[in-house]
Amino acid sequence: MTPHLQTQSRLVYLAVFIYLAWIAFFTYSDYQQKKTELSQNLDSELIRAASTLPLLLPKGLHHQDMRIEDLSKAQDMEHILSLTEFVRHRPIVFLYSIILRDGKVYFTSSSATEEELESGQGYVSYFDHYDDVDSGVFKIFENEQPAFLEFTDQWGTFRSAFIPQRAADGTLYISCADIEISHIQILLRENLYTTLFTSLLFLLFAIPLIAAFNISYRRLSRSLEYRVKLRTKELSESEAKLSSILEHSPIGIFHYDAHGTFTIFNQQYADILGAQREQLISFNMLEKIKNQEVLDAVLESLAGRLGHYEGFYTSVTAGKTTYVRADFVPILSESGEVTGGVGVINDITQTHQSLLTQKKLSSAIEYSPNVVLITDREGVIEYVNPKFTVDTGYSPEEVIGKKPGILNSGLNKPTIYEDMWAQIGNGEVWQGELQNRRKNGELYWSRILISPLRDDDNAITHFVALQEDITESRRISEEISYQASHDMLTGLINRHEFDRRLQRIVKTVNSDHSTHAMCFIDLDQFKVINDTCGHVAGDELLKQLGFALKEYLRKRDTLARIGGDEFAILMEHCSPEQALRTVEQVHR
Repeated sequence: MTPHLQTQSRLVYLAVFIYLAWIAFFTYSDYQQKKTELSQNLDSELIRAASTLPLLLPKGLHHQDMRIEDLSKAQDMEHILSLTEFVRHRPIVFLYSIILRDGKVYFTSSSATEEELESGQGYVSYFDHYDDVDSGVFKIFENEQPAFLEFTDQWGTFRSAFIPQRAADGTLYISCADIEISHIQILLRENLYTTLFTSLLFLLFAIPLIAAFNISYRRLSRSLEYRVKLRTKELSESEAKLSSILEHSPIGIFHYDAHGTFTIFNQQYADILGAQREQLISFNMLEKIKNQEVLDAVLESLAGRLGHYEGFYTSVTAGKTTYVRADFVPILSESGEVTGGVGVINDITQTHQSLLTQKKLSSAIEYSPNVVLITDREGVIEYVNPKFTVDTGYSPEEVIGKKPGILNSGLNKPTIYEDMWAQIGNGEVWQGELQNRRKNGELYWSRILISPLRDDDNAITHFVALQEDITESRRISEEISYQASHDMLTGLINRHEFDRRLQRIVKTVNSDHSTHAMCFIDLDQFKVINDTCGHVAGDELLKQLGFALKEYLRKRDTLARIGGDEFAILMEHCSPEQALRTVEQVHR
């Protein structure tokens, strides 16, 4: 046996040993990987099931004053069947929700097994006491953070996901999903058997290889020449593939010698510059590049260091201007001498424009004259702009991580917030006006628009709210509205508003056959007061007369000043006799 063959023989045995070692390593790593993937998949399944539970239950099931009498047995069974159907084809064993009352944990919903439903026994009902609950559950109620627990109770040994939830009125409850530990162990054993079977196949494959080597290693010398030729052909094909990859690369690549002259470049490089290939052949960067920063980067690479440039570049050959990112990497010989370099250039004009646009949008939000507030899917504040601090008095540090309810004045109808969450939860835009409270306790009015933000999968991830302080505009509007319907001297209803109310009554008389009365009052010789005492005294008389007349009228009656010294009374739903008595009192 020639020394060359002996060397080849030892190398083959070494390869077999490495192969066997690789099989052992593969067996272990593959099992560990599949074990990790299985655990992650099961945990993801638990989280998805627990997160879906609130959607399977009716809205309003959980609230602050919930009691066992809230649900009938039929309603409870409907919930049980709904949750059971959801987990029927999943590895989930139980899906349920719990609450904490007076230091005890109670079920508010739960799925059931097929055996429990068939026997009608053993399943959990609404408000059943969970008397052997794991102590870790109390910690989850305390810190309100999602968690995984492994525990044993009267139903078995489980790995469970616990996700704290908040009902519409803020009531805390936890949605839970269980997987039996035994089920996890069965899946792990199945994965182990599969991995061992695969490894056995590799071992069986190695046996004929070793036998074949013992038979044919003497033929190795005769086939060596053929293999060398075959390898040479493969290298040629590999070189062709490498050239093809270089040519069709999405980024520009070029090689230059120690003098900065191009030796190789791909088509993408020519396209980035907008140049013809003929213009770039033997192009010398040191002589022709005019951009000093690019030239400095090239010189850095020829000095044995990495060169880098990012910015606008105008092609010398074509005059095309683009925003590029370029790296110049030195190539060293075995002796450490720089023999040239490789350049990698990428046209990032669109990326640069996108960054500029993002900066503009960011500045627009930051310096917006209106409040901009961004929350996550649960309504927790993640960002406020400076205008928020100006309008509310709260700094970003005081509100980030909290909910916008910190601004709630308590004067808005609760139904407004219910409608708002229902609308934006469905992906719709909500707008309206709310009376909020600043940090110093001052009330103010806001016109608010809330829009959902979606990810690439069209799922709602955040909400952005635009808020405009309309306190002053509302005050002016209310003042204008008041002035339009009231006499400015006496504060009574004016003639325009009196006519409007009179017309309203006239329209309803024929339909409801009601009786109403109108009284016209004119002050005799009022001009004497103005002429002898002055207009100030006359105005004062009119005001005091308005106050005096109100004492004889009902709250539903309308007293109006319709002229200089003329008044009118509209008595709705008043009999003629009652109207006559009122008129006599006013006349006296």
